[in-house]
Amino acid sequence: MSKRSELHNPKLDIVRCFALFCVIGVHFFLNTGFYDVTIVGIGMYFLVLVRNFFMICVPLFLILSGYLLKNKEVSTSYYLRIIPILGVYLLASFVCSLYRFVFLPEEFSVTSTIAGLFGYYAAPYGWYIEMYIGLFLLIPFLNILYKHIPTKKFKRVFILSLVLLSGGSSLVNDFFPLFPGYWTCIYPITFYFIGCYLAEYPIKLKPLFNLVLIAVAFLISGSVSYFFSYGSVFQYGQWQEHYSILTTLQTVLVFTFIMQGNCSRISTKISKILSYVSNCCLGAYLVSWVFDSIFYGLLNSYQPTVFDKAKFFVPVTIAVYICSLILSAVLNGVYKLTIGRIVHRLLRTQKATAV
Repeated sequence: MSKRSELHNPKLDIVRCFALFCVIGVHFFLNTGFYDVTIVGIGMYFLVLVRNFFMICVPLFLILSGYLLKNKEVSTSYYLRIIPILGVYLLASFVCSLYRFVFLPEEFSVTSTIAGLFGYYAAPYGWYIEMYIGLFLLIPFLNILYKHIPTKKFKRVFILSLVLLSGGSSLVNDFFPLFPGYWTCIYPITFYFIGCYLAEYPIKLKPLFNLVLIAVAFLISGSVSYFFSYGSVFQYGQWQEHYSILTTLQTVLVFTFIMQGNCSRISTKISKILSYVSNCCLGAYLVSWVFDSIFYGLLNSYQPTVFDKAKFFVPVTIAVYICSLILSAVLNGVYKLTIGRIVHRLLRTQKATAV
C-alpha cells in the first residue's frame, strides 16, 4: 500500500471516528452521576460493561498513531507537524475558556487562563495533548528502535514485555504485588508499538470469531469491575484502566475487526467525507467538554436517576458527537486561515531548502 493510500485508508478514518465516539461514550458516565451510585443489579451490571468497553478510546488513538507514523524520521518537516496539534489545542482552549467565563460562574483571570493553557486544563480534556507531545517527540527514535529489532519473533517478545510492564500489574497487583507497578505510565509507548506491529503483521481473524472474542473480553472486563464494585460505588482498580490487559485485548480486537472490514463499496465521495470528519476528531475531542456541560446540564436537570439518564444515552452522545465535530470543523477552518498558512509556508521553504 502506498503512503498516500495508507494515509487515506477509510478504515483508519473509521477507527479514529469510532475512538472519538468511545471518548464521548465514556464521558457519559462521568457526567451523569454514575460513579456516585451503588453498583448492584442487572441494570448497573450492564452500565459497568458499557463503561469499561468505552475505555478503549485512548488506546485506539495511540495504536492508530503507531500504525500511521511508524516510518517517520528525525526531520524539520516532522517536528513542524506538532504545530497543527498545538494550534487546535490553542483554539479549543480559547473556546472552552470563553464558554466558562461567559456561561458559567467563573471570573476571568489572565493569570489563571495562561496557567490553564500551559497546564493543559484550559481545555479540560487537554491532558491528552500533554501526553501526546511527549510521545510525538519520541516517535522518530521509537521507530529506530522498532526497525532494528531483527525478527518477528523478537518483536513479539518486545511487545509482550511492554504489555506486561505497563499492564501486567492490572492482573493481580491490586491484591498481591506480583508485577512491577512502576511502569504503568509507559502505556502510550506500549500502544504505539502495538500499532507499529499491527501495521507490519496484521492479525487475521474470521469476522465472526473476532466478534465472539470481543464479546468475551467485553463480558470479562465488565464482570471483573462489577464483582469488585458490588455493593459500593464504582471501584477504580488497575483492571479497568486504559493500560490494563483486558482493555489492551479489547482494543487490539476492535482495531483488528475494523481493519479487516470490507470497504470496497465505499465510494470516493464517502471516503472523502470520512477523511474530513476524521481530521476533525482531535479538535472534537477537546471541545466536547463544552457540549458535555450543555447537554448533561439539561439531562441532569430533568432526569433524576442514572437509569433514567441512560435511556437518553444514544441521543445525547450523538448530539455531543455531532456538535463537537461541527465546532471542530470551524476551528480547523480558522486554523487553516491563520496559523496553517504560516506552517504551510515554512514547510514549502524547508522542502525547497532540502532540494
